[in-house]
Amino acid sequence: MGYYDDVAIANFYIKSGVVMSVEQFKRTYPEAVERRLKEWRGNSIEGSLAHGGIEITCLGAVNGLPPKFAKP
Repeated sequence: MGYYDDVAIANFYIKSGVVMSVEQFKRTYPEAVERRLKEWRGNSIEGSLAHGGIEITCLGAVNGLPPKFAKP
């Protein structure tokens, strides 16, 4: 079966400039990262970036994941 996991999809959107990198996400949204660690015992940042990229490109959603919103 051919499919791409969240990491592969996130990497595509990161390299395409649609969403910020994992490190940028960690700096920009530390509270979300902490919440994921507590609730899910994992950060799943790639999942957020992958699904955010899909929402941006397929649905025209406006969210805080593009690189322009990343904290330095």
